[in-house]
Amino acid sequence: MGACPQGDGQSISGTPSDADANRGSHSSVECGKNAEVTIAVLLIDDHEVVRRGVAELLSADGDIAIVAQAGTAAEARTRVVEAEQLDVAVVDVRLPDGDGIDLCGELRHLRPGLRCVVLTAYEDDDALLDAHAAGVHAYLLKEVRGTDLLRAVRTVARGATLLDPNAVKAARDRVRLMRHDQIADLTPQERRVFDLLGAGHTNREIAHELGLAEKTIKNYMTGLLMKLRMERRTEVAALAARLDERGRRRSA
Repeated sequence: MGACPQGDGQSISGTPSDADANRGSHSSVECGKNAEVTIAVLLIDDHEVVRRGVAELLSADGDIAIVAQAGTAAEARTRVVEAEQLDVAVVDVRLPDGDGIDLCGELRHLRPGLRCVVLTAYEDDDALLDAHAAGVHAYLLKEVRGTDLLRAVRTVARGATLLDPNAVKAARDRVRLMRHDQIADLTPQERRVFDLLGAGHTNREIAHELGLAEKTIKNYMTGLLMKLRMERRTEVAALAARLDERGRRRSA
């Protein structure tokens, strides 16, 4: 934490200005001339409008400066090395070239002492547990009030964490129960169909992989929907994908 970084300003309204277009989308935000910055933030989100809105919110009071922005995990790795001062990274959980939670671990390795606040569009117990395991300091829904996001950034910058141990334990218990209740009753063949569905395969591709008729796979899908108490194929695929992603993370 220190004095305000020098450099050209950046408009953070919803529509880029001509000056922004000439400078590029990731220039630093200018602090007030007399403002003393205590918290330097790296903002990572693949949606520029979202970055601009969050940047405007965080920098409004003058004690927080957006010293760098990134729209991809690759850009974030570069920014975290280049920044002269950096205290907190605010990271979207989903990026076009990687996972925000995994990225937090990488960034903290590149810059020891960096604090991470993860923003997500939906509640996900698996992601919360992964965030806890990765050493993330705050995990917030994007619908969070602006005052709460400001408080979170300031709190983690002081060295505290906002991941409630009781919430983490409750999430772990829910995931354990979910896996037992929803997966345990699947037959071996249903589990094969389930896993292939989570890998993004169509019914035709699953049928080809298992040497079965496509109609048979549709019958398996009907059984999966009933056992998993779901209504749509996409729900089953999302559950299978989450379980597969978590398993890969834990085995890495």
